[in-house]
Amino acid sequence: MALTTPIKVDFGADGDATLDKFVFSNLRALISSFETLHKDKLPEWRRLTKGTPKEKIRNFPWPGASNVVIQLIGENVSTIKAVQLGTIYEISPLWVEGLVGDWKDDEKGEEQREVMESFMSLMGLSKTELDLYRVESKAAHDIASLGSVVIKLPWQTCVQQIVTGVDNNGHIIEEEKEMYDGPRPEKLAYEDWMATPTARTWEDAKFKSFRYFVTKQQCEEKVFRGHFDKEAWEKIQGIPDVIGLTEEEEQKLRETNLGTPNPDTDTARWKFYECWLTYRHNDKEYSLIYTAHVDKDLRMKAVFNFYPNNEEPTEFGRLGFDEDGLIGYGFAEMGEMYQEDVATKHNQRNDNHTLCNTSVLLGGNNPRIDSGVALFPMAVLPFNKDEVAIEQLGVPDQNSVNEEQLTIALAKARFGTDMLSAEGNGSGSVDKKGNYNSMGTFAIMQQGARRININITDFRYLHLNLGNKFQRQYAYFGVGEKRLKYFGENAKYLQMALESIKTGRMELPVKAATASINKEVEKQTGMLFTQVMQRHYSAIAQVLQGVTNPTIPPEIKEFLLGSIGGMAYVMSKLARAFGYDDLSRMQPEIEILNKLKQGAKQNGQQGVSGGAGNVAPSNGRPGIQEIPGAPTNSPNAPQPASSNNGGGILLG
Repeated sequence: MALTTPIKVDFGADGDATLDKFVFSNLRALISSFETLHKDKLPEWRRLTKGTPKEKIRNFPWPGASNVVIQLIGENVSTIKAVQLGTIYEISPLWVEGLVGDWKDDEKGEEQREVMESFMSLMGLSKTELDLYRVESKAAHDIASLGSVVIKLPWQTCVQQIVTGVDNNGHIIEEEKEMYDGPRPEKLAYEDWMATPTARTWEDAKFKSFRYFVTKQQCEEKVFRGHFDKEAWEKIQGIPDVIGLTEEEEQKLRETNLGTPNPDTDTARWKFYECWLTYRHNDKEYSLIYTAHVDKDLRMKAVFNFYPNNEEPTEFGRLGFDEDGLIGYGFAEMGEMYQEDVATKHNQRNDNHTLCNTSVLLGGNNPRIDSGVALFPMAVLPFNKDEVAIEQLGVPDQNSVNEEQLTIALAKARFGTDMLSAEGNGSGSVDKKGNYNSMGTFAIMQQGARRININITDFRYLHLNLGNKFQRQYAYFGVGEKRLKYFGENAKYLQMALESIKTGRMELPVKAATASINKEVEKQTGMLFTQVMQRHYSAIAQVLQGVTNPTIPPEIKEFLLGSIGGMAYVMSKLARAFGYDDLSRMQPEIEILNKLKQGAKQNGQQGVSGGAGNVAPSNGRPGIQEIPGAPTNSPNAPQPASSNNGGGILLG
């Protein structure tokens, strides 16, 4: 199902000119603001994370000196990334769906919740659908290393021609087929996104921009489909912005040991900025999508936001929210000095070992001593021992290893990953091979006073927000017949669930733990809550047996019925605390209580005691009432006491 056709922005000649000025002014300000970050800081952070030395060959204190970079930052990035992804992908479902409010039986709330959970997990894990593991794996790396990440999830419709044969005239037989129709998430390169840097959150940023490069063929396709203005394209089609690769692309190729391809006019590309902004016109605020070519001040296209409720198909992730501003504080920036210090100590120790393995000859003016004499094993020297001195260079330093380990420990403490190695095998978090498992991670997370828990929650928060946006897009734009077929008879519940999402009755609750942790908690708390419910139902059953006993005074019956309401109220609060929101399935006593009250009204009874008028019972006590149709011979029902106890009753 295709999206609604975007509506072109047309504020009139003067209004459009004002809009253009506003966009290019803000866009150039953003480019200038992010220039140092993108061109200077970012390459250095990536070098530090990869553990690449500043110089390929180190020439101090001598050519070929030790040039090892201890990959302290990269190690800790991989550690936290493993924990973040493990808490999400090791146990199904990928997201835990939640119901909002009370649901009637005929609404099939639980069925909707279960099928939506299955649908979202299927979409997220499928490589042909969202391919979310690959996207979030990259995002987890950027969050830990660089401190911030942006995932874009536009709805894409891909149509291709399928060639099925050739007719009798030699013409190709083909048909148009929709290859994909749905959200397509992708992690953006750090240098390809910008937003108002002073904004408190990503959503508060009123101006966002995304850079991308397209070839001539892609530009012409955009013009054909109406995504680019034809006149604007004709002004720049002969002047490409990039022939070959950009600086960043060349650097990435060098890091992967690949060569740079020769520049070719056929691979020439044009650079555009897709801007998402809120703009006021005639005292009304609009959400706009504006594509710009900065060098020529050209508007390629401007349309109104066509996503539901002006939602932007992007999600921002950040490592920690302990500082103001938009940009996060990643491990590369955080641990730069620690890594440099450890590498310096390590290389100094290696160089010192080299010196300790080197000796020099101190000789006098004896003509038999040649200045070119070299020492090597079993070398024969042509002089007496008192004519020359052999000196060893370098002094072994036994404390350098301890100092290096201290710096590593300080860095891990700063990153918050020290607790993972400190727990050891005893906690169940790490096996003998050093692998982290989900239950071990959960055991660690139960110890809430751990700083790394905050960093793990940062990523889970991103994951949950992505899930909410995915399912809202599916709800508004449809899932298609192919996806519905996956669920057979349950497809009707999936359609009901999508409608419930649109009306706000179903959502992914943003909690401290995501699907995998929630599922493990649900197993444990479910068994505990089952015992609580059993005791609750037993207590209600005993009270109801007492209420149906015709020998109990009306005041006592009124108290017993009131106690049912009280227990039901407390149990509803407890059930919601355990995460069970569909109370209509869990509290049958409410319906029974209402029936008792209705029966009392129909029979002209007073209050809520449920008697049978003022008919005196056989024992002669006035005011004791009966509930019509109630059993009086239950073996567990309270029985009247003997006359010598003052007319009291036994409640079991």
